[in-house]
Amino acid sequence: MRSALALAGAVAAVAAGASVLAAAPAVAASAEAATLSIVSAVVAADDTVDVNVTYTCDSGYSGEILAYVNDVTASAFGGNEVAVTCDGASHSAVVAVGNDNEATEYVKGHTAAVGVALDATKTGSPDLNAAQDANLALG
Repeated sequence: MRSALALAGAVAAVAAGASVLAAAPAVAASAEAATLSIVSAVVAADDTVDVNVTYTCDSGYSGEILAYVNDVTASAFGGNEVAVTCDGASHSAVVAVGNDNEATEYVKGHTAAVGVALDATKTGSPDLNAAQDANLALG
């Protein structure tokens, strides 16, 4: 998995307006690829943002990434990292949600930059790099 420092750097870049793809480290080309689609980002009662992302891999694996992102008001973004199985190996999915006002918690209806990036984390697995980002009104 990415280190906490790398995760924080990628999330901070997205929160600053950079694409997740641009914030993710470059990896070698691979025969395996994944397609990501951000389905929703909803503010929950506990002030987290529940992000739902679907993924489909060339190898036939598919599923959902469900990430619960805590607001970090001091730095205007929140991030979470979850494990995803794509090609039979475990990969890390980094999910970031920006906050348009770092003085407040996430607020329903506010627009947030939501991004997800997927990369290889297991020795011997093919390199896998996919990313998707969008500006969404938080539900």
